[in-house]
Amino acid sequence: MRKNYLELVKLISNICLAHPLVNDVHYGIYHSSQCENIEYGAIILTPGSMDTTVNTIEYNFNLMYVDRLKADESNELEVQSNGIDVIRGIISVIAEHHSMLLDYEDTVNVNVFSRQFADNVAGAVAPIRIKAPSNLGECAWYTYHDEC
Repeated sequence: MRKNYLELVKLISNICLAHPLVNDVHYGIYHSSQCENIEYGAIILTPGSMDTTVNTIEYNFNLMYVDRLKADESNELEVQSNGIDVIRGIISVIAEHHSMLLDYEDTVNVNVFSRQFADNVAGAVAPIRIKAPSNLGECAWYTYHDEC
């Protein structure tokens, strides 16, 4: 079964929302920074490049877990640790439960951060790459010529 980009983003979003530490999912960093009522802990999925061959398409995203820091920032390490665990959990679900649909790349580099956006937050971010079947070689829609 093939998934297009929209279906893949929805699948990742649903997986994220199933995690007990995730209350909100946003697509794109600009959307999340403008969101006044973001519910922390939140996942922010930012798009990257897409590489395609005749049989596969490789989607690149940044997967970011963000949570609000206390005023004294005493929970920074806890939030960062939670971020690492949440990202690892989401990746595990993709790799283990959707292997028929997706071929996930094994190695993931997770980085922790603390930043001031609309709120003072911390968390973790990881670039993820997901390979999925592609129908680039199928041209059933192109019936004008007999070339397909």
